Amino acid sequence: MLQYNKAENEWQEYTCLKIDSSYYSAIIKDDNILFIDGGAGYDISTRVCGWNIRNKTWQIFPVMNHVKQLHRIVELDAEIYAIGVYVDRKTLSSV
Repeated sequence: MLQYNKAENEWQEYTCLKIDSSYYSAIIKDDNILFIDGGAGYDISTRVCGWNIRNKTWQIFPVMNHVKQLHRIVELDAEIYAIGVYVDRKTLSSV
């Protein structure tokens, strides 16, 4: 993971995160970078984990109610939404 150093106008290595997924989306919420999992290949997951930026520790959060893959994450009015989904080779319009 890279971090932008505004004073030096350059990207610097921040930390190395090992995430065993290739279809996750991420969002910053409070002091955490939340990784909303989408799985890898045909192994679709509902996992949600977070990397605490302040103390550099992992945290596991409650799983999503529905599996999502190739989704996008947005925050609106303090709520997090996982938008769009691709499951079993079908594109759905669920949130």
